This record gives sequence, C-alpha cells and structure tokens, in this order.
Amino acid sequence: MGEFYQFTSEERRIYEGMPIPFVIYQYVNLRTVAILVSDGYCKLAMQSREDALHLLNTDMYRDTHPDDVARVSDEANRMAAEGGVYDVVYRTYVETLHDYAVVHAHSDVVTTADGQRLFFTTYLDETSYARADSNQLGSFSDSFRETLYKRMPRLENYYDSLTGLPNVAYFMYLAQASKEKMLESGEHLTYLAFDLIGMKSYNDRYGMEEGDRLLRGFARLLSQFFGNENCSRFGEDHFYGLLTAHRTKKQVERVLENLFASVGKLNGGHSITVRCGIYPDRFSDVEANVACDRAFIACNSDRSIFTSHYTWFDREFYRELQLRDYVVRNVDRALDKGWIQVYYQPIVDTWSHEIIYVESLCRWNDPKKGLLMPALFIPALERARLLYKVDLKVVDLTLQNLKERESQGKETVPASVNLSRYDFDSCDIVQEICKRVEEVGVDPKNLIIEITESVLGLDTDYLVKQVERFHEAGFQVWMDDFGSDYSSIYTLQRFEFDLIKLDMHFMKNFSEGVKKSKNQKIIEGLIRIFRDLRIQTLCEGVESEEQLDFLKDVGCDAIQGYLFYKPMPVEELPDGKDMR
Repeated sequence: MGEFYQFTSEERRIYEGMPIPFVIYQYVNLRTVAILVSDGYCKLAMQSREDALHLLNTDMYRDTHPDDVARVSDEANRMAAEGGVYDVVYRTYVETLHDYAVVHAHSDVVTTADGQRLFFTTYLDETSYARADSNQLGSFSDSFRETLYKRMPRLENYYDSLTGLPNVAYFMYLAQASKEKMLESGEHLTYLAFDLIGMKSYNDRYGMEEGDRLLRGFARLLSQFFGNENCSRFGEDHFYGLLTAHRTKKQVERVLENLFASVGKLNGGHSITVRCGIYPDRFSDVEANVACDRAFIACNSDRSIFTSHYTWFDREFYRELQLRDYVVRNVDRALDKGWIQVYYQPIVDTWSHEIIYVESLCRWNDPKKGLLMPALFIPALERARLLYKVDLKVVDLTLQNLKERESQGKETVPASVNLSRYDFDSCDIVQEICKRVEEVGVDPKNLIIEITESVLGLDTDYLVKQVERFHEAGFQVWMDDFGSDYSSIYTLQRFEFDLIKLDMHFMKNFSEGVKKSKNQKIIEGLIRIFRDLRIQTLCEGVESEEQLDFLKDVGCDAIQGYLFYKPMPVEELPDGKDMR
C-alpha cells in the first residue's frame, strides 16, 4: 500500500501560504486524498485549513450539486488512475449565499523525485460569468446534461447516475481495498445495508420526481455520515455504507440513530423510515460481497416493523438463520414424520366465560432442535413459498381431531385455522379445504377460516371472490390481526367478514389509570363501528382482569388470551363449554 508524500517544512510553508486557491492531492490505496490546501482555497471555501482537509477527505462532494457529483467524481478518479487532463466545471453550494456557485477546477500532474504522483488542482470561482443575466444559470445547468454528460457511458461504469454514489462494482472494489488496509492495522470494517421503507407508496403519493429527490437526499446523508466513496446505491431504494474506523457497538448504534433523525427531516419532513442491517467484519473474515449480503439479510429479517430500526448480524442472528435454513430444508420431512402438531387455544364468551371456539395453532416438535415456535418457522416458510403445505396440514389435523371428538361423543366447538397470503398464491386454497372437509365428513360450520391481515395486500377483487366462495361453501370467515398492518375501515366496505379479531398489540401499554388510554379509545370506537355493521368482535392477548372489565364495558363479544387459557394439545382440551 502507498505512503503519503512528505513535504519539507519550507515547502509546506510556501505552498500553504499562496493566495491562489488550490489543493494538492495524492492517489493512495485506490483513493484520492487531499494532503495540502492553500490559503487561497481556505478563503474560497470559507473554512479553516483543518476543516477544509477534513471535509475533502471524508465527504469531498458534500456541497457539490447532485447532478454534478458523478461526473466530477469520475473525472477525478479517471485522471488519478489513468492520467490525462482533469478540467471540469461544476456547481457547489455556498451556505452564506444560500445558493450554488459555479467552480472551474483544473489539475496538473507532478511526479516527485521518488516517483510519487501529486495532483495540483486549482479552483476558480466563475459564478459571475454564469450569472451574466438572470436566465443564464438555468441555461448553464441545462447544458450540463447536454454537453458535459457525454462521458455518461464511462460514468455508469463507476457511479450511480441518480445519486452520484459509487455503483455496486466500484463500491465492492473500494470496500475490498479498505478491508485489506484495515486488516494491516488489526482493525475491521462495519458494513451497513439500508432499505427505505415504503418507497413505492411514497412515489404513488408524491410522484416519481419527489421520490428521486428523496433518494438523492438520502444519498447526501450517507455521504455526510460515511464519506462519498464509503457508500453506494445498489438500485431502487437499497443502499450500503461502510464505517472504516473502529467503532464499538454503542458507537455504531449512535451513528445510526443520528442518521435516522436526519432522514426524518428530508423533503421538508415528507420523508419515510429506514431499516438497516449491520455486519461487523470482525464476526467472520469474509470477502466484501459476502459481508454486504449478510448485512442485507439482517436488514430484511423483519419486514413487519415500519419504524426506522437496525438489526445486527451477530451470533444469535446467525444461529436463527441456520435454524430457518434447517426449517426450509426439512419441512417435507417434518410433515411426513409427524413433527408438525396442532395446539388449541380456547376462545371464550366475554360475559359467560364459556368456550365458544378454539383456534388451531401450529407447533413444530423437532427431535433434534426441540420445540420450534411459529415466530421462527412461519416467516422462513413464507419467504420460501412453502407455508401452504403446513397450513393444509393444520387443516387436516384439525378436521381429524374434530371428527375423533365427535365419534367419542365429546361436545365440540368450531375450530379456526389461519391462512396466509401465500396460501392464496400457491394453490386454489378454497378448493383444497372444501375437498378435505368433504372427505372427512365434518360440517363446514365447524371449521372457521381466519384470513391474516397480510392477505389484504393481494388483489382486492380476487380476494373478495375467495371470501365469497368460502361463504357459499358454508364456512365462517374471520379477519385476523385487524390493526396490525394493511387493514382499515375501508376494508369493511368490500369484504363480508363474520368476525373481526383485534390485534393483540392493542392490549399492550394498557393504562391502569382512570383516564382512558389512546388504545382504549381506539378499541371502543372500533367495536362500536363493528357492532353497527353487525360484525362480531374478538380481542386477542387479554391477560388481566382490568382488560377484561374494559372489554365487557365496550361490548366486545369474545376473548382470547392467557387470562383464560394458554395453547394446549387436543387431549388437554376441556370437554364441552367448561367455565374457567
């Protein structure tokens, strides 16, 4: 790796004292580094020498117009790597003017006695020429795209044309070089993957132009926090960043919290939230592309969270990742060997406390891994589009248990089964369930279909038709987890649900004071609407007498939660409609 050129004290005094605005750069470790700035440059930039050097080496293009960053960066790197002439005109933001100034930069190459190449770059303020009249600056800006972007084919080899950040290939090249340099000093990189949450909805709401403005704004923030060459746009709304200095876990999290706060101020506050995955290189010595992949896996590990958040790719995360891979590889074996089992959680009448329904809940009892909970294996199977196999197995086991209890003369209550959006994508789920009910000989009124709220992300007309088909076949159809994601009152205008299950999160942070909490007011208002529409209501996650008393007061029809029953095997279910 190269070493920085050392000026003599006399050389430094002369160069730094010159009134001409110039910077001396050196190309070291695949990066262009500023090693000296003149007094003239400090005056032009209105910065101290220390601040000027710091900005040039950490966020060189912070104030450069977004439309000019890629072109300027490419020319600088091309000249540094290949030689030739560096002569560019670009716009840079001047805080005191609250406007862009036009700068002409020209660089000459000087080879030192020991063979090192230095780049003497002068900067001239040409704003007055560009503003000869009030319209000329606009024309000047337009001319950039027409004449100065003729090098775009080359630009696209290095930089993203929208944001000016390094593209995927160039970022990986730089990241690998940084990794090697850090390893020499015994330090490690931290890789960060970013995904803007809800970018498609943002574009639909505000338009593509405003969406592009948000992407450019986010790119500028990444440049400010990590340096222009330590971040990249990987396409659409996916970005990466590098922390190239040693940071503790708390320091990394503090950087991200500050970044999240800044993101919220973009576009005048019309911004969106961000999810981030963090891969610390010290976790495992892998190539840059593998590290980025792992950061991206962590970034997308929980897409049910819609606030800005980060996830570490640490040992616990890696263990869960291996478990999820095990689930996908062994789902068929689990179905064949009977590892997939059904537990039942009774649902009681709010006033009598009699069991009026049971919900069928899936469990994976693995001989090697032990009892795997749905929160682990369901998301893994959803991503692999294999969940429909397990859901149909739950239907089979539920029908089998219903039939057995009937044959034993035990009183039965209707049992509900959950369907996800992927069941509707993977097969004709209505036909599959109807066929199974007919083969076993169970009355359809004893099997209730719960459609999880995520299903509402499907084509509405298609889903309305499927609900109608279930009703025509004699099934009740419930909506599960109302209020957790997609649902809204508008939903009720299109669908005919027999019962609405309020998401258990409504029961969290339940106020014990006299004054009603926000959650209580929401629940009360929703139940009133549902009652007027003649739709029954059920509240999940009830764990206290206080919650029960409130739900009685507001007229909730049914209750499900640990206050009454936990999930249990079929053999432990009470007979009939036992009281608690």
